[in-house]
Amino acid sequence: HSGVPLILLTADRPPELQGRGAPQTIDQVGLYGTHVRWSTNAPVGGTATPAAAMALAAEAVERSLAPVPGPVHVNCPFREPLEPPPVESQAPLLSPPGPAVPPSPEVVTGVAAMLTSDRCLIVAGPMDLDADGAAAISRLSRDCGWPIVADPASGLRRGPHTADTPVLATGEHLLSAGWGDANRPDVVLQLGGLPTSRSYRLWLERLEGTRVVAVDHVGRFPDPAFAVTDRVAAEPAALATALLPHLTA
Repeated sequence: HSGVPLILLTADRPPELQGRGAPQTIDQVGLYGTHVRWSTNAPVGGTATPAAAMALAAEAVERSLAPVPGPVHVNCPFREPLEPPPVESQAPLLSPPGPAVPPSPEVVTGVAAMLTSDRCLIVAGPMDLDADGAAAISRLSRDCGWPIVADPASGLRRGPHTADTPVLATGEHLLSAGWGDANRPDVVLQLGGLPTSRSYRLWLERLEGTRVVAVDHVGRFPDPAFAVTDRVAAEPAALATALLPHLTA
C-alpha cells in the first residue's frame, strides 16, 4: 500500500516438472495473491526472442508504475543447464511510458526529439476523438507533411478535417504493389490503440530499424509485432497540439 514500484522476479522449474513430484518444485503462479498489481509467467529461459523478452520487461515496468504504483510479479521458469545461452541478437531497449496526461513539457520535448525526420507516418488507431481532437491531429499531419493511416475507429476517416489532410483510409495502401516497403518511414507515430488492420500489423513486422512511437492516454500498448520502441502515456490530440510549435518552428 506504500505505492512503491517494485518488480519481483522468482526463479521456477519448467512447466513439465510441475505436479510430478520433482524436488524444489512448487506452484508459484499467483504466489503473492492480491498483494501484487500484476502477475505473469515468463517464457522458459532461453526460448523467447530478445524482442519478446524486452516487451515483457517493458510491460512489467509499466504495470509497476501505473495506474497505481506497486509491486508486480514475474515468474521465470528455467530448464537445466542453468547457464545463460549465448545471445544471438540484441533487441532495442524499450523506453518506459512517460507521465500521464496532460503531456508535460519534458514529454513534449522528448517526443519532438524522436520526430526530427521528414519521413514520418502517423497511424491513428481506435480513439475517442471529438471534432477538436480530430482537427488537432490533422493539423499536425498537414503542417508537418506526414500522411495519416486512419483506422475505422479512429474518428479521422471522415469530417471537415480531411479536406486538406492526406488520409489513407486503410492499411492496405501501405502494402499494395510494394508501396509500403519502397516508401518506408523512419518513424511511425502510432496514436491511440492498435489499428485493426491485419495488413498494418504484417507491415509492422517488416519494419526492422524503424522507430515506432506509441501514444495512448490510458496506457494501452498492444504490440503483437514487437515493433514499438517508445511508449508515451499521453492524450494523443493534446500531444499533437503541444508538438506543433516544436516541429514547425
